[in-house]
Order: sequence, then C-alpha cells, then structure tokens
Amino acid sequence: MSGLQTRLVIKDVERLNRAQLIDYVGELEGQIEALRIANADERTFDRLQRAFDLSPFQARTLAVLADGKQRTKNAILNGVYWDQSVDHWPEPKIIDVYVCKLRKKLDGSGIGIVTAWGAGYRLDGVEELARIIAGAKPKTGCPAMLPRRRMVGDKATPYVTLRDAAIAWFCERAKKGRATFTMSEMVTALSVFNTSCSTVIRNLERYGDIRVHRVPKPGKAGNWIVEVLRQPEQVAA
Repeated sequence: MSGLQTRLVIKDVERLNRAQLIDYVGELEGQIEALRIANADERTFDRLQRAFDLSPFQARTLAVLADGKQRTKNAILNGVYWDQSVDHWPEPKIIDVYVCKLRKKLDGSGIGIVTAWGAGYRLDGVEELARIIAGAKPKTGCPAMLPRRRMVGDKATPYVTLRDAAIAWFCERAKKGRATFTMSEMVTALSVFNTSCSTVIRNLERYGDIRVHRVPKPGKAGNWIVEVLRQPEQVAA
C-alpha cells in the first residue's frame, strides 16, 4: 500500500461551486478505485490476462469496471495507475484507447463495456466476468479463444487458442526441447491471430509455458531461442 500514488488535493467543500464539487467527487472516486485495485488479489489480473490475452493495464481497466458500476475516466485512471509515479501518468483519454481494445477482445464473450456519454464507462455482463475471475474459461466466441482461421493451402490445426498455437509452432521447430527462430518467422506463422508476438512470448514465459534463453539485441535482427516447457492442448478437429 505504501506505493499508492495520488494527484488528490484535499479541498474545502464549502467553498466549491457545483461544477467544482462534481469534479472533486470524481477525484475521490478515483482514490477509492486506486485503493480497491491496490488490494485486489493478483490472481484476478492473471486470470483476466490469460482469458482475454490482455496487457497488464488492460486487465486493470477491466478489473476497475468489474462490479458494473459507472466510472469516470479519471476514476478508472486512478485504478489503473495507482502504483505508477504521478509524474508519468498519461492523460485520461488513454482509458478510451484501453476500452476500444478491450471491446475487440471481449467481443462474443457475453461481456461488454457501455459508454455513458460525458460520464465514463460501465460493464455489461458482470456475472460472466465474475465467473471468469473465479477461474472459469470464457465463452468460445471470445476472440482470444477463437479457432485459428484456415488460409488457402493451410493444413487443418487442432489448436484452439493463440497460446496453444504458439506453443505448437515452437514444438515443431524445437530440437532437444529448444526452438530457434526469428521474430519475422513467428509473425508470419501466427499472423492470422493479429496480435503482438513479443507479447505472446512474454506471456508464455510468465505463465511457465516456455523459458527464453536468447533474445536479439534491441534494434537488431537475430535469433530467439526458447525452451518449450509444456505441450499444447488439443481439441477434436
């Protein structure tokens, strides 16, 4: 809790006009969100990231909205960046970017984010999200769980998720349990999923699916070497 950051300035509410009071209430709501997220179980964020292939900040944004209550962008910002130095906080409009990306990844899952014009956002599908936070899998209509699309001349694949498709690709290239590849090769192989391959690698390593042994120098092309620690899960073709 000692890392909690704030932009809040305590004000004398008796001297505030109506508009200033509304803004101040929004600031207070933001502090409440920061405290709530700071005390949240880390497994909540891990499950959201894995279920929907989210970045850490996207997962926090979704967690802030998880109870279905309407939140202003400033309140969401506080909940997302509570442990970051306030000198490096982005503008509240970054929340619009996160929400836009979240909507694409939540599409088909039974969970949506509704815009309250001029007031912020709220979550639709609270019960479904609570089920996923508790450890259940998202509905198969969710983009993170969609079957890999077949291209002309492409072989059928038994792998359902991006995670398993990536691991399967590593396994195909592996010699003695280690796969050597360039980023351009991985991008081409997983292009149908339309996602960042560096993020895929980072998440696979984080969850213990692979171990990275070599990373090219920044700004230079080169080979990656990863050790595959688990086999991909298969489903009926």
